[in-house]
Amino acid sequence: MRITAVLTILLLVGCGGSNDESSPQADNNHGYGYEYDVAGATGLRLRYTPTLKAGDYYTDIAFYESEFERIQDCTGISAQTPFVIVVKPEQLPGHFGYYYSNPSLIVIHDNVALFAFRHEAIHYLLDVSTGDPDPEHQSPLFLKC
Repeated sequence: MRITAVLTILLLVGCGGSNDESSPQADNNHGYGYEYDVAGATGLRLRYTPTLKAGDYYTDIAFYESEFERIQDCTGISAQTPFVIVVKPEQLPGHFGYYYSNPSLIVIHDNVALFAFRHEAIHYLLDVSTGDPDPEHQSPLFLKC
């Protein structure tokens, strides 16, 4: 039952990764730019404006840093912390989150930030460790972590 529910959620998430370094958007961080609102002690960078306001629940950098540490522990993969951007759902039509590679970027929407961040962080860690972000969700880490 749990596996079916998780697989259903994965299909609804509709995430993936882009490995095309020649893309014109790669020069501007996939069209998102490099500005961020806060950087944590671990180096994780977070942009949440204009989607959220400082003090909103998903603007706490420590939240993302602790979740990223938990995901690294669960996967057994270590990497530098990612850049995370929180957007409104309409900015990711059909997706709850998206992982871009080269340069690495995690984009999540504010309604499901926790789930989407965990999921996209696995894509990021797989990409950093293997060169394949596994857009088809074949890795058992998606179910495990």
